[in-house]
Amino acid sequence: AALDHAPAVRHTTAPLYPQAWIDAGRKGTITVAFYIDETGHVRMPVARDAHDDLLASAACAAVKEWLFDPPVRRGKPVLAQVSIPINFDPPTKSVTSFKG
Repeated sequence: AALDHAPAVRHTTAPLYPQAWIDAGRKGTITVAFYIDETGHVRMPVARDAHDDLLASAACAAVKEWLFDPPVRRGKPVLAQVSIPINFDPPTKSVTSFKG
């Protein structure tokens, strides 16, 4: 059912992305499905179509800490299901050459 408006994010926590994972080439997008309850807290985050268990675990752990404005339907707080992609994409290292 339609909500009065999309729940606004009040607080996010970035997922753990250790340098060792970056060095090992762990990257990709993990879609996390979860519920936002009537108080705005995240419930039951689950990684969908995860290609990397470590990234999936890190994404779910981070999303579990998020906080939203409560979802509202017809003026009353309700439980809502959402899915959000979490990107693990390390910055590219650029090498500068100098000619002297």
